[in-house]
Amino acid sequence: MMVTSEDTTPVARLAPAAEPLDHLIRHRSDDAAWFAEVEANLLAFRSTLVTHTRSIVEDDLYHNAMWKAPRIAIQVRRMGAECFKLDELCALSLTALHSPGRSAGSVAETLDQVLRLAARHESRAMTIDHEAFCVDIGGQG
Repeated sequence: MMVTSEDTTPVARLAPAAEPLDHLIRHRSDDAAWFAEVEANLLAFRSTLVTHTRSIVEDDLYHNAMWKAPRIAIQVRRMGAECFKLDELCALSLTALHSPGRSAGSVAETLDQVLRLAARHESRAMTIDHEAFCVDIGGQG
């Protein structure tokens, strides 16, 4: 169960946008085409992240859930902070892509950090949904 309902806009999931980056890490190359493909997919991921962050932070997606299950508030704030950290890591990855001494290995290292945090972030979102709706809100009746 996700926090969103018919009344809210669904939050953009990061996993589908992260999959091409994961594939590129596993099939890295020092070829210019590989770097171009990484950049295109990283920009697509970052675009999804912007939409995702807007839903969580600006649109206050979890507002009603926090009101009904206040104990999730810390986790929701942590999710917001993770969104900004993910954006910073994306910027670092773009910097690595454009650095003069770039290598597929150095780019892959920064991308790996992005993907690991994105996976933890999505896991946290699922935990919040479960805690709020299955335990606190749904579990009350």
